[in-house]
Amino acid sequence: MMKAAAARCDHSQPCEHVLKSLADTLAYLELGDVEAALHELERLAAADQLDAIGRLLLEIVLQRVGRTPKELPQISRLSDVEFFAWIVHAFGAADENDEAPVAPPNTAVRRHLPIVERVRARDFDAACALSRRAVAALPQNETGEARALLARCLELAGYPAQALSSYAAAIKLCPPSPRLFIRAGRCALRCEKFHTAERYFSIAHHLGEVGPSMFLRMATAEIGLARWPRAYNLLTSAISKSPENTEISGRLAYVELQLDRSEEALARLSAPGTAIENWPEAWLWRVEAQRRCGLHDLSFEEVKNLCDRYPSYGPGWLIMGDIALNRQDFAKAMACFERLLSNTSTHMP
Repeated sequence: MMKAAAARCDHSQPCEHVLKSLADTLAYLELGDVEAALHELERLAAADQLDAIGRLLLEIVLQRVGRTPKELPQISRLSDVEFFAWIVHAFGAADENDEAPVAPPNTAVRRHLPIVERVRARDFDAACALSRRAVAALPQNETGEARALLARCLELAGYPAQALSSYAAAIKLCPPSPRLFIRAGRCALRCEKFHTAERYFSIAHHLGEVGPSMFLRMATAEIGLARWPRAYNLLTSAISKSPENTEISGRLAYVELQLDRSEEALARLSAPGTAIENWPEAWLWRVEAQRRCGLHDLSFEEVKNLCDRYPSYGPGWLIMGDIALNRQDFAKAMACFERLLSNTSTHMP
């Protein structure tokens, strides 16, 4: 009994091999290899080397393969569930258009718990401060994981330029990771550094990211560079993989307008099931497509409906005023332009 007890891991100071095994488990889950993840966790459970997070992981994996974890105490505290979800989120998952969660780096799960807790509390500035300390405390050549986490915190805190710089530093120090390049590219988009975004997205694509959201990201960079044929080709690839995706369809219609394919754009934006009414920018693209196709009365009614639904959306009033001018309805045009100047925003609501 004494030897068995000595072989067990002190859960207050987790063994390095246990941390690596848990990280391997998350990597297996990311790759969709549930059975390998289950084997890894059951091996640790048999040696009584699982802490609360490991037990929670085992329960999740067992549920995925249709088995009940009867041999383990139930992990029912909400904080544990939230904590696991946050581990995944903080290190790169749970974003819109993300196809799969990302495993945390093998030692970062424990080393960076205070940072994760701050992000979990949505105190992003504090998380950034702790992340900077973590970077400063490590030798330069060992800061890759910490810099990646700092970049993520900066991104969540709303500092895309600083996040982009940190991602660039992390990319130099970390093994090639499609998700790191995707995150860096997304920050570059927010900074309107479209050449940089295109380069990072292309690398992620070459590393194996081939889902429709990857083509959409690459196309967004090409749109920023006004390279319409390239954006068109990427979006047609994306729509072939996800034909019901409203965002892809809307962006493709916008590109078709730039390529003077107005009838195609109008057909796409008017297709049944295209829910652009919740996307005022795409709704306005449909108005423009109608105008170019000579449907002036329809476009005027459409933009009126748009402005009724989104009264603070400035571009809608601008286009309605322009249509009114073309109809020689000067009073209506003046009212639209006054509304635009008085209390509206030219940005998306």
